[in-house]
Amino acid sequence: MSSLNNPESKVSVLVLDDEVIIRDTFYDYLELFGFTVRTAENSTEALDILRQFGADVLVVDYNLPDMNGLSFIKEAAAISQDYITFLVTGSNSLEVAVEGMKIGIHDYLVKPINLEELKTLILNAIDERNKFIKGKSIIQEFIQTISVNQSQDQPIIHIVQRNIK
Repeated sequence: MSSLNNPESKVSVLVLDDEVIIRDTFYDYLELFGFTVRTAENSTEALDILRQFGADVLVVDYNLPDMNGLSFIKEAAAISQDYITFLVTGSNSLEVAVEGMKIGIHDYLVKPINLEELKTLILNAIDERNKFIKGKSIIQEFIQTISVNQSQDQPIIHIVQRNIK
């Protein structure tokens, strides 16, 4: 479902916001730059989209009609922990930002959102994730090579394996 491992695929973004103008604006802008964008106005609809289509990036409003954005992010994590998540809010609450960071959001954005900044943040996050995936792959390949030639390198293999899981 995720396109992060396949450079030929478009990056998919799910925008969850109860305000239609924000959903439509984010949709129109991100589509212009080649993202596949889906939108939802509530968490139930968004979770259905994630189960059916998946997503690489979540842009989640904090104030939703059926739950807050942090609760949604926790529920989404039960589907996959691979989402790059941005929490959007109308207020600059340090408490919400800290709680968001604790549950793994990539960034916290305060409305009004600068669309160019959002696009840049998404692209940078995708780039970071791709570098991480590539690095992990290189390490796994290295471990495989060492495993084949196992002799006195045994302790090194266990240290490296333990640190990449």
